[in-house]
Amino acid sequence: MADIESIAGDSVAMSPQNFAPFDGLPHQVAVAWSEDFSLLWCNHEFAAQRDSTPAELVGRSFYSILPGPAVEERRELLTPAIRDRRKVSYMQVWRGMRCLTRAWPLDMSAFAKRGCFVVTQPALFNGTTLPNVPMVRTPDLGLFEDLTDRELEVLYLLADGHSAKEVATMLHRSVRTIENHTGAIHAKLKITRRSELTRLVVEHGLLSFTPEQWASIIKSAA
Repeated sequence: MADIESIAGDSVAMSPQNFAPFDGLPHQVAVAWSEDFSLLWCNHEFAAQRDSTPAELVGRSFYSILPGPAVEERRELLTPAIRDRRKVSYMQVWRGMRCLTRAWPLDMSAFAKRGCFVVTQPALFNGTTLPNVPMVRTPDLGLFEDLTDRELEVLYLLADGHSAKEVATMLHRSVRTIENHTGAIHAKLKITRRSELTRLVVEHGLLSFTPEQWASIIKSAA
């Protein structure tokens, strides 16, 4: 996985010549937004996730790409990059994966307007912590979006190594109820074994969230 900081180097503000290395990176999206959040540039990964091309997306509003509440929260987080001209970072669940997003101000001499350059990269390693990095409260759960709130709770606890009996005790439910939730999770995710569930959750970095963070994500996704 390419490191964002090593590609960006010592850049304080990003200009078009800084963009090229961010194209063609698997599982990493890169976009340049103007201050009014119209799209100035995007890499092919960002466009492909929307079954489109960069040329078709440039000029579109952020509000036509994400739901309104998600846009408003990200605008608030990105404002320091645009107005205060400083780098910012935040964590989020994006397409079902734990991701780190970093943003730089745009070089105003190149664009004649304020804006920001934003890169989102999977941050999947279990147990990693990034102190003082805010977490987005409006998640995109991706392949987990069909799970109910309770199923998301059970998913996390089972993947964290708890038995059905332990999960039942923790959630004040019967073992039979937890087994029913587990069956529903397996059916929705098209898996058949507990080991597959654990692998899926670990690969998406979801166990790197604390139980409190995961509870917040579930609440926000409701």
